[in-house]
Amino acid sequence: MNQAEAVIYFLQRLDVKMLSLILENHQYQYFEKDLFIKKLGEALQKFTEAGDTFLNISSGHCNLNICHFNCTGFTFIGNKSKNYMNLIIEIKDGIVQNISDCNYFKKDMDGITNDKIEINPGDFCFDLIF
Repeated sequence: MNQAEAVIYFLQRLDVKMLSLILENHQYQYFEKDLFIKKLGEALQKFTEAGDTFLNISSGHCNLNICHFNCTGFTFIGNKSKNYMNLIIEIKDGIVQNISDCNYFKKDMDGITNDKIEINPGDFCFDLIF
């Protein structure tokens, strides 16, 4: 299992402690790693509070042409709540380069979902900020 596969594995298992250990020490979603991990942990806690013990995944891509257009990622869906989180995960040579929320994510397969959970609610698209 490479680092990127491990990140997806631990995201599915809501394990922010392991994510903190295996993610490289650089920025994610324009936050320093420690702040990103804190925000990610808060988002994953919402799944746990809703009764989820695991996140199912559906692949897809960003569908907004001024942001991460066609970048691949996943919708993570709570196994009980059906709440979901759309994440673009940029990977190079098996290493995660960036993880970010995506408000314009298009799943490859349709499925029933409930409430959207975000790492940093309210921000439109991080690439538009800079």
